[in-house]
Parts: sequence; C-alpha cells; structure tokens
Amino acid sequence: LKYALVSSISRSPAIYSMSGQNSVKAPSSFSTAIFDLDGTLIDYEMISHAAFVEVLAGLGCEEYPWEVHAGIVGTTPPHWSKIITEKMLVADKISAEEFSRRYFEVVAKKYEHIPPMTGAIELLVSLKERGVKMAIATSTPRA
Repeated sequence: LKYALVSSISRSPAIYSMSGQNSVKAPSSFSTAIFDLDGTLIDYEMISHAAFVEVLAGLGCEEYPWEVHAGIVGTTPPHWSKIITEKMLVADKISAEEFSRRYFEVVAKKYEHIPPMTGAIELLVSLKERGVKMAIATSTPRA
C-alpha cells in the first residue's frame, strides 16, 4: 500500500486504504496520506454556517437552519448561493453572486479561528514522525 485517504467518519479522522477496501490501516503501512480537509483536520462547517448567519442577518434573516446548510455542503458557490438566497427568501434583495462574495469576505475573517478536529494535531505529528508524506485533496474551486 503506497497511500491512504484520510476522511471523516463520526466526526473523527479515519484512515482508509486505497487498495479497494474500506479497512482502517495503521500509519506505518503507507507512505503518503491524502486528507479531506473538512471534518478531518478542521471543522469548517461550523465557521461556514456562522458566516452564512452573519450575511443573512445583514439581509434581515433571523436564522439559517442547519437543514438548509446540510443541503449545500460540498456544492459549488454558484449552486449554494442560489439555493440559499431562494430558500431564505432573499433573492429579491441580493444576487447569488453578491451573496457568495459577501460570504467569502466574512468567512475569510474567521479562518484563523477554525479549531482543529479532535486528534488531528496528534495524527499529523504521528504521520510526520513516521515520514509519511501528506497532501490535502479538495473539490473547492478556490484551491
């Protein structure tokens, strides 16, 4: 086994082999780890949700339900901004493009406050000590 994908399960990191099996592997059994960042190393969704709440509050919305948020996780900015502005009934006040621009302004100020997931630091230190190469994989267009 040459590499592993590190992803989140039950809000804590798990390591899966890329050998066609979803079995957890010990760090000593691979040379490279590829991380799915959110939910593995950091809890970005909490910060993301808070940024949406802030932008929507500026548009007169008093809440942003987690049900709406769950429906946009993993989608692209053009897609989620359209969904949120329509579901939160603010499409007549702001374009989807302007909504996503404001969101990214707000979330950029919150980046330094994103806490690591439980065990993430220890996992990274352990992998580094073992000489495992590490990378982050993302589907975000901002990468």
